[in-house]
Amino acid sequence: ASRDRHFKIWDHIEAPGAPQTEEGETKKCWQCVAAGQWRSPMVSGCFSPDGSVVAAGVKGKILLMKAEDGEVTDQLRLDEASDTPKQLYSVVSHSFLLLACVEGAKEEIVCWDLYSLEVLTRLDLTTALPGQGSFEMRCSHLEILVFRSGEATFSTWCLEASAEAETPKKKRKKEKSER
Repeated sequence: ASRDRHFKIWDHIEAPGAPQTEEGETKKCWQCVAAGQWRSPMVSGCFSPDGSVVAAGVKGKILLMKAEDGEVTDQLRLDEASDTPKQLYSVVSHSFLLLACVEGAKEEIVCWDLYSLEVLTRLDLTTALPGQGSFEMRCSHLEILVFRSGEATFSTWCLEASAEAETPKKKRKKEKSER
C-alpha cells in the first residue's frame, strides 16, 4: 500500500525453472499477483490469518480484498470521529478478527469479526492513555499492547472470544452440507 493510491499484492513462490539446492529446496522469488489503485491513499494494511484476504486502510473505511487478485469484496466503514485506520492487525481466535488502531477527533481500537463484519468491541485510547504523541499498537493473538510514541506509559487489553463462535470455513462447510 502507498500514499500515491496504488497497491500491489505479492506472493513468495518457487522460482520457475530454478534448480534445487543440495537440501532439496527450490529457490524462491517474489511475484506480483495483483496491482491496482484506490481513490484515496492507503495508509495501512494486513493479511487475514489464512492469507486469503487483504485489509487495506483508507480514509473513512477499511477495504477487504481477495489476496489472489485484489478485488474489493467488502468495506468496513469508520465513523466520522475516528476516520483514519493507522494500523491493522488480524488475529485468529474462534473466529477471524481484524483490529484497527484508528485516529481522528476520537482515537480508539476497533475490533471486527471478519465473518459477520460486525464490530465486536471498541477501546477508547484517549481515556486509557491521555497525553501527546501518536498511538502505536502491537498484537499477539488476543493480547493488545498500546502506547503513545515518546511516552513511558502503556496499556494492555486481552480480548475474550466466545467458545461458541465458528470459523468461516466451519460455517461454510456446515451451510453447504445443509443444502
